[in-house]
Amino acid sequence: RIEENALGNLGDLLLLQGELDSAESYLLDAIEICDDVWPAAAGGFRGSLAIIRAKNGDFDAARSLIAKGEGLTRGVHAVEFGKILCRRVHVEHLAGGSKEVIEDTMTKAMALADQIQAGPNSELGTAIADMRGMVGR
Repeated sequence: RIEENALGNLGDLLLLQGELDSAESYLLDAIEICDDVWPAAAGGFRGSLAIIRAKNGDFDAARSLIAKGEGLTRGVHAVEFGKILCRRVHVEHLAGGSKEVIEDTMTKAMALADQIQAGPNSELGTAIADMRGMVGR
């Protein structure tokens, strides 16, 4: 699990730095490995890849990645599922998606964070703060 996690985390870091092509390469490698050995992590990394697809204007692919990521994390890994919800908001925001979908997804992410007592400095807490900042809430 160390190699695939390192690849995916490097992809996430490169995404944050705006290095989309490099980030995509690392995320694809991580997903390929994780699909077999750690599906919940593959789901989480699909959320990051979805943001890249959305930033490149491929909203159908982004939404498909989010849906697959939700399926791999829901009921298995609460933090990763919450982060996928935050990434769904990001994708929908970039796509000019429905305000109702965005609001509903934000509410679900925040409720999950409360349920699992994810503090503001946790991975999920940070993802929620980023999500809220992006949509101005």
